Amino acid sequence: MKRSIALLGALSVLTALAVALGGGSASGAQGPAATARALGGGAPAKSVSSFAPPAACSPCLYYSGDFDPNDANANGLANEKDALVTTGASQYTPVTPNVTWQVSGLLINTLSGLTPTNATWEIRTGVSEGNGGTLVASGSTAVTQTPTGRSAFGFTEYTDSIGLSPAVVLNAGTTYWINVTPVCAACANRAFESNVPPGTAANHVGPANVLDLSFFNSAFFGVNFTNSNCCGVFHLFSFGVVGTSNPTITVTKHLVSNPADPAKFNLRIDGVTYAANVGDGGTTGAITVLPGTHTVSETPGVNANMNNYQARIACSDGSAAYATSMQVTVVLGEALTCTITNTRKLFKV
Repeated sequence: MKRSIALLGALSVLTALAVALGGGSASGAQGPAATARALGGGAPAKSVSSFAPPAACSPCLYYSGDFDPNDANANGLANEKDALVTTGASQYTPVTPNVTWQVSGLLINTLSGLTPTNATWEIRTGVSEGNGGTLVASGSTAVTQTPTGRSAFGFTEYTDSIGLSPAVVLNAGTTYWINVTPVCAACANRAFESNVPPGTAANHVGPANVLDLSFFNSAFFGVNFTNSNCCGVFHLFSFGVVGTSNPTITVTKHLVSNPADPAKFNLRIDGVTYAANVGDGGTTGAITVLPGTHTVSETPGVNANMNNYQARIACSDGSAAYATSMQVTVVLGEALTCTITNTRKLFKV
């Protein structure tokens, strides 16, 4: 009887392991499944209607969007380090900041049976097929796990979020690949980063999503920075970036004069001309600057004699002066706009 009980116990353990492992791998060999759908495709799904990105994405610079369990291509791809995928599997997901970011946290949504003890993270540039590019920053840190209310393929979806200290600076216009991998060495279970249907990308925040450029890296699954679409439909994964952006200053020209006035002006920030020879309505556009004190100014362009105009600078923070140059102070995340008005002293009729 004792032997029968022991055998039944061992069989239960083996059955649980078989469920967690699934069948097939990225390379086609038998072993742990690389995708959540392959592991638990017949399990019921649960979705929720949410109207905001995860609470962990605050202040939210970027969020790619929610996982949709009801989407025909709903899935998750291995992103984990645990007792089953012992050497780890990682997804690298791209984002291109539209302004310079000071990143203080990262998050992913993951279909998971893990209770992670920590998470490793990396930020890279220049990633391509078979090439890990350049490592910008990395580390291992504590992770906070919060249920999203969604589930699929027998797994509950969680938001795994981490903090970065000191903050990491990501430059505007550069594409970065971001990875957060939950770690639980003692967990005989799995974790898969959730995908996002690009057509909806519910609750997306920030710059446009970069599609079809995620990469799967895992010696365990025999992939070396291989495009994640290798293993299913993975246009995009569900992840976010937390922090603040560097401030911007926009200078705009307003000319009060005869409609035929040909005068043009140069709009400047810190002595650099960002809009040359502009008239009424001309603008520098939003110029990213560092936090601190800066100078907004104008100089005469073609057909302009500054003695013929009264100049006034007025900014969105309430600062103002009758002058052609004025100092302003901006802080992280601020978008300051300043209008320089030139009023003609004498109109010609």
